[in-house]
Amino acid sequence: MGDAKQKPDGMMRQMRGPWGPVRWIRLALAGALLMAGIYSGDAVAYALAAFLGLQAVLNFGCCESACGTGLPAAEVADDGDVAYEEVGDPAQNAAQRR
Repeated sequence: MGDAKQKPDGMMRQMRGPWGPVRWIRLALAGALLMAGIYSGDAVAYALAAFLGLQAVLNFGCCESACGTGLPAAEVADDGDVAYEEVGDPAQNAAQRR
């Protein structure tokens, strides 16, 4: 039989992952909007509360590719010194080509 306590897969690990300040703010805003929706009966408040609540619980940003990066930053290769050449006035360059 399989082990009952298996390591969580990607989604569960992301949900249980570190709760940073932005995640707590999203959860607090979702709670506030939920209360506003209950108090006023406003469907927009319910929708925003659901959106922010899902963002907090599932730990994703406004766009998964833009805000919720799960990959480590790529290392930048150092190519040493960079050679620059001076670029002159575009009008002079055009006159020299003629």
